[in-house]
Amino acid sequence: MGKKLVSKKQVGVKRVFDLDIAHNHNFAANGTMVHNCTEKGAQKFFESAKPKSITDIAALTSIYRPGPLAADVDKLYKEGKNNPEDVVYDHPRLKEVLEETYGTIVFQEQIMIIAERVAGLPPEECDSFRRTLTKRSMAKKDKAVEELRGLKVKFVDGCMGYSEMSREKSEELFQKLLWFSGYGFNKSFNSNTLVSLYTEDGDLIAKQRIDKVQAGSFVRSRCERTNSEHYVRVVANHDHGQLPLWQIELESGKTVECTLDHKFRTECGQMLPVWQIMRDHLSIVEN
Repeated sequence: MGKKLVSKKQVGVKRVFDLDIAHNHNFAANGTMVHNCTEKGAQKFFESAKPKSITDIAALTSIYRPGPLAADVDKLYKEGKNNPEDVVYDHPRLKEVLEETYGTIVFQEQIMIIAERVAGLPPEECDSFRRTLTKRSMAKKDKAVEELRGLKVKFVDGCMGYSEMSREKSEELFQKLLWFSGYGFNKSFNSNTLVSLYTEDGDLIAKQRIDKVQAGSFVRSRCERTNSEHYVRVVANHDHGQLPLWQIELESGKTVECTLDHKFRTECGQMLPVWQIMRDHLSIVEN
């Protein structure tokens, strides 16, 4: 049965991680299923894109949605992945941020990093910058429009002054961020996330903090179509450094620490970000 998200509070900035799991599987962290790739269309997309890392998997998950697909973002991503030498970056600092996604802005973290490294915004303002972009469609009032306009001026001026980009390229970059922010996906878990480790046969060994999980360990997964359980191998553990995190409390009393853009499976079957789940009073599926 689904559980409501009843409260949230910011818990500072913490070191965050991803687990690279063998094959396309869910896995359980803090008792909640946090990854999946069960739709046939998504599976075909994954097969054609040939992901080789958790970053690739997270990017494909973000791209496989109506908006990005309608805009051919999937084709843009695969073209860059297949021909990385042909990807053009408007600034060396952009290459540092976007090379892992082949020149395509995909992750929420990339919006924040670009704001800091390219536009020179203070680190403490970058999350606010990202939230203003991603939630612009939630408010149609003049205040929101004015806030976005002011944000554009600050960002463009920052790119021109801090990175010496032309006004034209700076404005183009802001428009790209504005467009991609509509579907950007985060990719990280925080270091306090607990993952249950098993033998390959399914015997529980221990619960381990995600930063301590080693390649070769087995975690529990579940096939949503058959509701059967599997035990899948961890391929790698990726450290993504420091990111702002929030503690989310469910009506069951369980708490989860994640970014507000982290997605959970809801009762309606969709993977949605925390902020949208709370806004629409939806329930997530706990294991």
